[in-house]
Amino acid sequence: MLQLRIGNGEIHTTEVDEVVFIPRVHFAVEVDDWDAALANLDKQGVSYSRSAGGAFMGTGGDDSQQGRREDTNEHYTYIADPDGNLIELVHHPLGLRSTEGDAIPLHRDTANPKWTQIPGFVEEAYKEAEVTV
Repeated sequence: MLQLRIGNGEIHTTEVDEVVFIPRVHFAVEVDDWDAALANLDKQGVSYSRSAGGAFMGTGGDDSQQGRREDTNEHYTYIADPDGNLIELVHHPLGLRSTEGDAIPLHRDTANPKWTQIPGFVEEAYKEAEVTV
């Protein structure tokens, strides 16, 4: 099982015998530096597209690799993981605002926090188990 923490949310995945493909279902990840993110994708040889493989209508411009939404100037593109799951990369250069118009900073996980565990629980539960790395 793979657990991915994004901000205060988590995505849990489990291995299965047969992959079930579900087009159009995806999650989005906020990117701090748009140009650097695209440059890194290019460097790694990862293809990206504004159309999500034809799953969505593109908006904002005529670049086939990335789009920009006119109302927020949000930048977006789609990539696929090795299993073909769709991931949207987004960048909001104008930031977030409250309904009162005040800027709201995005939370940054610089200290890499984790969920608090009951002291000794994991050690006790796995004391007889063989540990592999």
